[in-house]
Order: sequence, then C-alpha cells, then structure tokens
Amino acid sequence: MRTVIAGKPSHHRAKHVGDQIIVAHDPVHTLFLVPGTGPNPGVPGNYLHGSMLQLRAEPESPWAVHVHDSDDGMAFCDAPTIAEALAKLQEVLESAPFTLDELSGLGFALK
Repeated sequence: MRTVIAGKPSHHRAKHVGDQIIVAHDPVHTLFLVPGTGPNPGVPGNYLHGSMLQLRAEPESPWAVHVHDSDDGMAFCDAPTIAEALAKLQEVLESAPFTLDELSGLGFALK
C-alpha cells in the first residue's frame, strides 16, 4: 500500500529568470493514519489513510483534508486557511475510530 498512500516524493523546481534562480515549491502535503474503515476495508491493521494538503503553492492558498480507505472510498473537507484545516484534522483524530460515512457529521463530503 506504500505507493497508494505515500505516492511520489515532492519536488522543488528551480527556474532561471534572467540572472536569478527562482525555486517554485510544491504545495504542502502531510499524511496521517487513523483507525477506521470505509465502504472498503482500511489498509492493513484496519486504518484509514489521509492527508491535509495545500491546494495551491501560494501562501494564502485554501486547504483540504482527505480521508481514504484501501480502495475508492473517500471523505473530504475544504478549508480556507491552514488553521481551519488543522482544526478539522484534530476533530478527525479525536473521533477515531470511525467509518467514513460518520465523517459527514463533521462537515465532510463523501465521494
């Protein structure tokens, strides 16, 4: 499940603009595991995996919290700031264990 959950590493791209080198950073993306299940079983150990991610690389970018089971089950919630995304992630962690559909009570949409 490593490739599905962790995916590829982020890259920082350097661009030459005249005599300057400008580094364009990828958006911030963090991973977490939480006990639970979805329409499909969780990853081994009965965990759901999720991420809190910055939707664009700009400093004032909106954020999202995604929670997945081992296949195509997913719950997600958008947040306008990192503080609100962290608060939503804290709610998720405090609510474990749960099934994905129970996250609708915390404002998550199911996909």
